[in-house]
Amino acid sequence: MLVVNKWDLAKGFAGTDDYAKYLGKAITNLPHAPIAFTTAKDRKNVASVLDLATELFKQASTKISTGKLNRAIDILKQEKTTSKKRGVPRIYYGTQVAVRPVSLLLFVNRINLFDEAFRRYAVNRLGGLLDLEEVPIRLLLRERQRRAFEE
Repeated sequence: MLVVNKWDLAKGFAGTDDYAKYLGKAITNLPHAPIAFTTAKDRKNVASVLDLATELFKQASTKISTGKLNRAIDILKQEKTTSKKRGVPRIYYGTQVAVRPVSLLLFVNRINLFDEAFRRYAVNRLGGLLDLEEVPIRLLLRERQRRAFEE
């Protein structure tokens, strides 16, 4: 969460929507973070910031069932994934390995087929599908190991 204090001093100079757009461009690595505008001296919006912080903590502490995660992954798999590298990127399944931040482990065919653009897309898409749009998601990839069957 980004908290902008002393907002009363900006009255007449900038609106909250304009400043939120500016912050989105200036701080590009926090696209999911909600923005709260406060005036602590007058106690304006301070309580709502605390409520929002509590909600964000709950989201970051969410434990996602394997079934719900894999349904979201199935939707992600149906969407066209491409790679400029040789081969077709495939996601087999996933699991949640930690909270705070929510950490998801996806088992894939070859890690090198999943570039940074795909990872950003997957984090944003999974955040939307899992109702975790306002908290960071750590995405981990692991190649699925094939078991050799002994005769």
